[in-house]
Amino acid sequence: MFVREAVERGAIHPETFVRRLRIDTNGEGLHFGQACNRQGLDDLSFNLMFGTLAVSVIQIDTALDQAFGATTKRPEPPDELGAARSIVCMLRCAFAHNPLVPIWEVRNPYYRRLFDVPSIHVAVDFSGLNGQTLVPNQFGGWEGFTRLALFCRDAANSVAKPKEAGDSSTAAT
Repeated sequence: MFVREAVERGAIHPETFVRRLRIDTNGEGLHFGQACNRQGLDDLSFNLMFGTLAVSVIQIDTALDQAFGATTKRPEPPDELGAARSIVCMLRCAFAHNPLVPIWEVRNPYYRRLFDVPSIHVAVDFSGLNGQTLVPNQFGGWEGFTRLALFCRDAANSVAKPKEAGDSSTAAT
């Protein structure tokens, strides 16, 4: 978010990125020049944030599956962990087909409801989101996502098995 905020306040501006790049190919070389305008810089910084969110949510979902198993994603009724897992799962699905323009894919009837994680003040009502463009305020903004990520990290680490001697796998982070 630092890059996005720097762009918004003008600390990073289009002139920052006006330069030429030459790649030596043992021939004429490849020459690239890029001029960036304010809108392009704004779009790129937003895409950087969404791309980071997409990668993060995939890793969080994977860590939760490793810690708790993929079959525990839909507890009934959902407790806090189940609600958090459902939110993460739906975020992952939204980014699956286009990480920079995520669309909510809420096809399974199980997910068409409110999922609430009261201890971290994150709640998402998926009942009307199917097919809509994802926007951060739908899941508590960037702050809500950060609280969700830390909640999931702590939950996964609480059941992480100690490494065996010679085991090169990593625990959920």
